[in-house]
Amino acid sequence: MQQPRLIIIAGCNGSGKSTYSQSLVDDSIKPFDYDFKFAENYNALKDSEFREEFAKNKTTKELENLIQFSFDNGVSFCFETNLMTVPFNWIEQAKKQKSEF
Repeated sequence: MQQPRLIIIAGCNGSGKSTYSQSLVDDSIKPFDYDFKFAENYNALKDSEFREEFAKNKTTKELENLIQFSFDNGVSFCFETNLMTVPFNWIEQAKKQKSEF
């Protein structure tokens, strides 16, 4: 059985992460597209001065929950990032899982 992996696809905005991410991972893994989920959450909210902050918080929480689920269940996980919205602490936490993340 293969060890679970934490796969991070990083690059500048507009560099093609979303376009190519699925071709870079196994078919069983659906990469978490932070920008897409943020836009989805943002558009679901009513217009207010806190709309962007609420959408960011919700999207970040969804990502954190999915990563934690992956750690807890020993399954591989992939997410896309420009490394500005996602903290590096996930890399260190993955290493602590004693898996080859």
